[in-house]
Amino acid sequence: MRLSFALTIGCLFSLSPLPAQSKLDLTQPYLLLATIRTSTMQQELNEAAAAGYRVLVGSRTGLSEFSLLLETVAQPPDVYQYLLLAATRTSTMQKELDEAAAKGFHLLSKVMMGGQSEIMVVLEKPPGAPTYSQYLLLATKFTGTLQNELIQAAERGYQLVGMVRSEQEAGIQGEHIVVLEKAAPPPGELPAAQPTELRRDLRDRYRLLATRRTSTMQQELNDSARAGYRVLVGSPSSGTEVEVLLEKGVQPPNTFQYKLVATNRASTLQKELNEAAAKGFRLLPQTVVGKRGAGSSGLGNIGGIFGGAATIPGYAPDEIVAILEKAPGPAKSYQYLVLDTLKTSTMQQEISKAVKDGYAVTAMAGSPASKEGTPMPVFSNLRLVLEKESKEK
Repeated sequence: MRLSFALTIGCLFSLSPLPAQSKLDLTQPYLLLATIRTSTMQQELNEAAAAGYRVLVGSRTGLSEFSLLLETVAQPPDVYQYLLLAATRTSTMQKELDEAAAKGFHLLSKVMMGGQSEIMVVLEKPPGAPTYSQYLLLATKFTGTLQNELIQAAERGYQLVGMVRSEQEAGIQGEHIVVLEKAAPPPGELPAAQPTELRRDLRDRYRLLATRRTSTMQQELNDSARAGYRVLVGSPSSGTEVEVLLEKGVQPPNTFQYKLVATNRASTLQKELNEAAAKGFRLLPQTVVGKRGAGSSGLGNIGGIFGGAATIPGYAPDEIVAILEKAPGPAKSYQYLVLDTLKTSTMQQEISKAVKDGYAVTAMAGSPASKEGTPMPVFSNLRLVLEKESKEK
């Protein structure tokens, strides 16, 4: 390792090494970090935050990296602070969430990543006086159990922050992992007294949908919307499944409408997003996820070079799934741009150009990560969705 030295008037006879030169380009308005090492990500995240960057979105990539997109928004010393947590055990994650929350950190819902051996989350502490939260982590293999635990959490005043899925590994079924949050007093102060009156009936408050077929998911979304449910968050499930969590809170006929799009081509995704947007739909960022093709086990990536058709019997191409929502009554219209790359290093320049054209980053998702030892290549590593308000009436 090469060291640089400098002499100062106050230290003529002592040579002190200067800090290692940064590998990050901190002159860009947007910064994309991608690494397989959580320790490296924490180090780069600290460096970027100290320079005034703030985290926007995060995702795993098709090359099994953790990736974060940041935007420069602050001036030192009034900068954001970040804490990255990665754990293989949900009990460990719960403990570390509690410790971080006691220091004024808050979980970022757009940066929850599942994996084969661990889950990773990012917490943020804004500049200024801290506020405090209390977190509850629910983890179960069964959707029915999860719905019951969500009801119990709601009765205690918790609200959903985000959902992620730990992948199936070595024949062991993965878990549904949901994080909930409620306001908490500063450390050392007693919480406010809870109301003694009975809360409203919460038995049907949440509905969890999980299916391999996107056509089935579209139908179940339609049925749930007509019953007064609204989408909260989406997540990959077993890899070939996608799951969506909804909450009941609107009364028919003033219900929301939903449109699900699923494709393995970035150009098709952009086309279908814009077609739906022209009809009054708007993308729900927390529903953009990577879904592995049925039976693919890594081979589904090859579908991307053959027009999206499954060229191997029994194998379907991997897809990016997204859900758009149409609110009752008049609403603004939006346009969408989808950026797709194999090399994360080329994405940063494309983002800066799109932002100059009026777009804002709204969601990011990697193709379903290739399992270790899988020989098949990944043709799409990372996809980013940007949005801008449409000028057309």
